[in-house]
Amino acid sequence: MSSKYVISNIDSDMVERRREDTKEIITQILNNEPDCRTWPQCLCRRIKERCEDEFTGTWNCHVGPSFGSSFPYEANSYFYGEWDDLSILLYKYK
Repeated sequence: MSSKYVISNIDSDMVERRREDTKEIITQILNNEPDCRTWPQCLCRRIKERCEDEFTGTWNCHVGPSFGSSFPYEANSYFYGEWDDLSILLYKYK
């Protein structure tokens, strides 16, 4: 799928396939759900829902222009990226 939205500054410990799938999930939401481009909480909720459907388990997602964080997470589940002025943080924790 071609996308006009680019996720940049990616940092992740996910295996390449999952990282690419995660980027695709985020860009599909940005392309197909205009409300999620306007409301960070909408984007956050949809990323979480899609990752739980796609990858199973409970995922945590934070989206916003600025935040600090320190948290435990399962190996191979951490994803951080930026879109526009928003930071997107996604991880899985038991």
